Parts: sequence; C-alpha cells; structure tokens
Amino acid sequence: MTERWESFHEAGRKVGALWRRFEDGVLTTRIAFPLGDGEDYRAESVIAFEGDGVTWAAARYRQDPGGAAADVTRAAAGLGADTLPSFGEFRLVLDLLGSGADSVTFRRLDDADPAGEPRRAVLSRAGTETVGLAAGPRQCLRLDLVVDGERAGSHWADAGSVVKSDWLGAASYPEASAGEALAGLPPRIVGFLRDGFGD
Repeated sequence: MTERWESFHEAGRKVGALWRRFEDGVLTTRIAFPLGDGEDYRAESVIAFEGDGVTWAAARYRQDPGGAAADVTRAAAGLGADTLPSFGEFRLVLDLLGSGADSVTFRRLDDADPAGEPRRAVLSRAGTETVGLAAGPRQCLRLDLVVDGERAGSHWADAGSVVKSDWLGAASYPEASAGEALAGLPPRIVGFLRDGFGD
C-alpha cells in the first residue's frame, strides 16, 4: 500500500487537504476545502485498475455540493484502454517520471460524467525551473497537463517525487503525515478526508 497526504493552498494559505491511497490495484482519492457560506467542496474517487496496473477497470465518484455521482465499468461502457478518469492522472504522472518518456497521450473522462465525450489530453515534460518550497528554492522538473489544447494543471518533481502540483490557481504540496496535512483544518474537513462520505 502507498499513501500520500498533501496540503491544499489558495493565495498562499492552507485551506484543505488531499489524500491518496493505492492498495491492491485500487486508487482512492479524497479532497476537501471550504467554499465559504458554510459549504465545503468534497470529492471522493475510487478507481480500480486491471492486473497490468495501467488500464482501469471501473470507477466510482461522488462530489458535493451538487450531489454529482457516477459509477462506471470501463468495458461495459465501451470505453477504450486509452481513457482515464481525471482523478487517475496522478498514476500517469508517476509512470511518466519513472519511465523517462517525454509525454503520454490519453483521453480524459469527466469523473462526474463518464458517459460524456472523453477529451484529448497530453501529459508532458516541460523542462526544469526553480520552485519555491517550504525548505527553500529547488530546481525541479515540470510536467504540464494539456486538455484540448489548454493547460489544465502542472506538477513539479525532484528526484522522481512530486513536490508541488498546480490546479490552475490552487496548489498542493506533499506532507510527511496525516497530522501535518490536517493540522489547523476544520473538524468537518478532517472527518471527510479520513472517512469519506461514510455511507
């Protein structure tokens, strides 16, 4: 099992957290942060991969506010092996860092609407640049995700590990433990990140 916690920041301030666990071929991801007016953004994705560890077999997703929910089996839905729900992209980031390839192309599914038309996506190396981190500036490899010709996010890696991700304005950074990622967050956010929707 591998587990990863990240703190989620907006305008330089920690507002939420992101959790990922990969165990027995299943990638589970949760993210949560306050939206204001007493509402929270909460999303949970569960993606089961085939035995090859690359092709996905099924995905389940839920998000609030809005009550978005989806449950899809790839083969039954007629989706090709080149498709991937967007919450599975972190696996591609790690694969690209490990393989040394320049890029990977896939068709990106909307987690909340997997029956919609997949969008063409390319994850590629974009050179190196200095990134300001808590431990000081570091020279990092940059990976850009481009969807239908527009950048949809970026990741920076050092020594094969992702040290920062940009989500078009918000940023996330890895934390050494759940305690560090969750410190200072509202109890309702902490509860969701630890237990999900709980039903």
